[in-house]
Amino acid sequence: MKIGFIRGLTVNAEMANSCDKIIFADDTKGVSQAITAFIDEYAEEELFFQSLVELRLQISQMLPILEKANERCVTIRFIDKGHLPQLTDREYMRVLLGFSRQEKKIRSICTKESLARVRLEGTVIGRPAISTTTINEIRSLSHQHGKSIREVSAICGVSIGTVHKYAKK
Repeated sequence: MKIGFIRGLTVNAEMANSCDKIIFADDTKGVSQAITAFIDEYAEEELFFQSLVELRLQISQMLPILEKANERCVTIRFIDKGHLPQLTDREYMRVLLGFSRQEKKIRSICTKESLARVRLEGTVIGRPAISTTTINEIRSLSHQHGKSIREVSAICGVSIGTVHKYAKK
């Protein structure tokens, strides 16, 4: 059976003619989650998408979808392959998967470079450190003075989770 997946509300004629059944994206889930669920549910069928544009996802957002399809040995057929109509469905998926993985690497490198640059400028990244004095005060108030977690949190000006973390030690 030929099953199509549509994110929007309109189905083009070629998609309608190519598919026996059309599934519309579930608005209660994120689109990536809806598509991966679609792939899981219909992995034994021929799967169709209108186009990348119709899915309205960036190439990096396609990575979990393409990896799921690759893992399940599913070939997704795109009705409109944009600037690459000469490619077979498998080739098109390989190209998209390659670009998605490359985009993930690029984003990782750029993030690491940005963090390194900010650190060199002296900016502290991450959660603020808690002083030894505050840690000792948390322990003292909770163990020796019998204060509740909420009371210690209010007195020390830290979150309840922080009090839990340091009061146990």
